[in-house]
Amino acid sequence: MDETGKTETVVLHILHLDDLVVIGAIMLVVTLLLTAARNLALGSGERRMTVVRAVAHVLVLLVLAYAVLAVIWWYDAPLINALFDASRNLISRAAAAIDPLGRLELVLRSLAVARHLVVACLMLALALAWEILKWMGRGARARLTAQSAQ
Repeated sequence: MDETGKTETVVLHILHLDDLVVIGAIMLVVTLLLTAARNLALGSGERRMTVVRAVAHVLVLLVLAYAVLAVIWWYDAPLINALFDASRNLISRAAAAIDPLGRLELVLRSLAVARHLVVACLMLALALAWEILKWMGRGARARLTAQSAQ
């Protein structure tokens, strides 16, 4: 299908299934905790988020983050490699500051925390962009409703 080898590179080096499962599990736990806290704070109002909706949001964000990462890697692999290198350096420095003997860095490197950090940041950026677009859409709809009411 692809003679350049880009497809194999993207599938093997970006779309690791184990990373997808680990990041998904972490995000799922965080989402469930935040959803429970939100529902407790808001009570039984109309804005309650169900667990199913929260899980669906996490899965959509995860798939979108990996799709965006794969597309960017396909067209500009050095950029993604630079992001991974910067993340790896950040994790190494933080681990060295906490544990000068290097044991924490070894653990974090074996858990691929640097890759997880890049994907998590991408997921956060996508979620933030989506929320901004929704907010802008609500504002535009409110202005149109107010104009039509006059």
